[in-house]
Amino acid sequence: MVIGAAGGIGKPLCGFLTRSDFVSKLILCDIANTKGMAMELNHMDQGVVVESKTVEDCDADVDCVMMPCGKPQTSADEKRDDLFKFNAKIFQSSVDSIIKRCKKTPVFIIVGNPINSITVVVAETLKKAGKYDPKKLFGLNELDALRAQRLVADLKGFPPRDIHVPFIGGHSEKTITPVLSKVTNVKSSKPISLSKEEQEKIFDQVRFAGDRVLEAYENRGTAVISTAYAIFRLSEALYTDKHKDLTYYSYTEHGQMKDKLPQFMTAPIKLGNGQIESFLPLEELVEAIDPEIKSKVLEELQRNIQLALDTFKTISS
Repeated sequence: MVIGAAGGIGKPLCGFLTRSDFVSKLILCDIANTKGMAMELNHMDQGVVVESKTVEDCDADVDCVMMPCGKPQTSADEKRDDLFKFNAKIFQSSVDSIIKRCKKTPVFIIVGNPINSITVVVAETLKKAGKYDPKKLFGLNELDALRAQRLVADLKGFPPRDIHVPFIGGHSEKTITPVLSKVTNVKSSKPISLSKEEQEKIFDQVRFAGDRVLEAYENRGTAVISTAYAIFRLSEALYTDKHKDLTYYSYTEHGQMKDKLPQFMTAPIKLGNGQIESFLPLEELVEAIDPEIKSKVLEELQRNIQLALDTFKTISS
């Protein structure tokens, strides 16, 4: 199920999903009319059944809800936090409607910004309904991982799929944190060494990639195609064995180092059976980050989480 299916991210995402080999039914939801889009997708030469529905009449057995919905960032001056008040209610009400209908808790993939706060709002909505499972809630970091892989690959001459860049933090200009001292070659498991200058350059490029895409579009577009592909790649890993042995990263309630780390942050995970199969240790990655950067990231995450908790109390009452 894609909420925001008619949007800039939703359209290419639905195209990817319709052409996949692991989706049998795709439900399109949007405030815009999606009937024509559903008809078009049903003309494609795959066996996926595509339907246009509202959030309120979604199927009770939906497995995965992808949420590239809400107000997008429209300029480099408009930060993700600026979108929160507008988007928080959209996500809370949508998830509340879905979970009341569902027989089981589906996977929720949060794409709308600010992910660091919206994911917490969704978690609180599910907790209130008594249907929360931290292994089924993803704040999307896959786009950050894609960008980092490609940047390292281009710099070092490797195929991008052979690069593994660890992440901590979150998904915002102040919290996206690639751990560039621990980059490895997936095939050989050997470390890939980056100079200090190379690390600083890639760190900056990954953290501010969203702003630079906006600037490249002259503030008339944002990262939609790459985001759609990142969501598709995560869903492919969730529902097939194609990348079973790889480590992924998600902004999630990780349950680790509770006295030292925020309740939610980006953590390494293994995927299996359509959910997070296990959370991998965070401590080594956290300790590999420059202390000043780490302090700022953790402080910002705590602020994002508290903002979400305070807002949830207001919008859910």
